[in-house]
Amino acid sequence: MFSPTTRTTALASLLLLPLAGACGESDAQSPDGQGMLNIFVYGEDFVEEGIPADAMSDGWAIAFDRFQVEVTSVTVGAANFSDVTTIEIAPPTGGEGHQLGELSVDAGTYESVDYALGTIRVGGSAEKEGVTKTFDWTFEVPTTYGECHTTVTVAADQASRLELTIHADHLFYDSLVSEDPALVFDPLAAADTNEDGNISKEELEAALVGTLDVGNEEIADLWSWLEAQVATLGHIDGEGHCH
Repeated sequence: MFSPTTRTTALASLLLLPLAGACGESDAQSPDGQGMLNIFVYGEDFVEEGIPADAMSDGWAIAFDRFQVEVTSVTVGAANFSDVTTIEIAPPTGGEGHQLGELSVDAGTYESVDYALGTIRVGGSAEKEGVTKTFDWTFEVPTTYGECHTTVTVAADQASRLELTIHADHLFYDSLVSEDPALVFDPLAAADTNEDGNISKEELEAALVGTLDVGNEEIADLWSWLEAQVATLGHIDGEGHCH
């Protein structure tokens, strides 16, 4: 696992450079010159505005004070970004997302993107019927998202957009395998056994998963449950899925 220490690179100075590669390494069609790909990381409304109570099956409302995502690589055709960069995606952007950087790529159309995430830190609170629970969790679950399904067209001397989308609601799924999971917070709230209002990693490690659906995974405690869900957060360009 990675060290909890993360390195934040100033966005203003971030420059993503493509690695040299053979033409066969790119899935671009008829490349002609190079264009610029602006890469963003976006948590959508569920991160920037929070998860409302009516989206949760048990009535909790979730608000995030921080949602830090460590991006360790992005690969588009033969171009690759490999500078470890931590980006905070909780502040509102009006739907734009937070720019990670710019990547120079061969002009053409790409139908597959790979990227990898490292440390993820989430902090915030949940509120229900006058009860508030806070959390500040750091997850060391390095995950590679391969063959992400999207279509990115880059024209020579033009700029295009690529979005690494983070689905925060996956943290609160009640199943690892259901195609239509419910969003729940009750099991996590109940883990606050000392009733100090804060749900700690130690309390989650001591709490059993109970009725949460682990599928075929050997998961017994709530911290391991959250780690398994963290590995599913990454998508591409909104709802695009990855392996």
